Amino acid sequence: MCESISKRVVCTTATILGLAPAQALACPVCALVGSGDNTWACKAMSAMLIMLPLGMIGGAVLWFSRMTALADAELPSLERRKRM
Repeated sequence: MCESISKRVVCTTATILGLAPAQALACPVCALVGSGDNTWACKAMSAMLIMLPLGMIGGAVLWFSRMTALADAELPSLERRKRM
């Protein structure tokens, strides 16, 4: 039997997944629409999965460029303080 905590979790998860009906394991968007007209959901999710990482990378590049610009703007004032 399942004696340790991790074994219990694995056994419980396997039991739940084994007894779950096939519809519960399907994509929630596809299950709500039905089997006929779900091409829009597939296209929308594909677009989201493509655009999300690109947006995150673009946001990180924008943030780094702004931080670099702020650091460059503060650099002359720091050099003047060191001279004094």
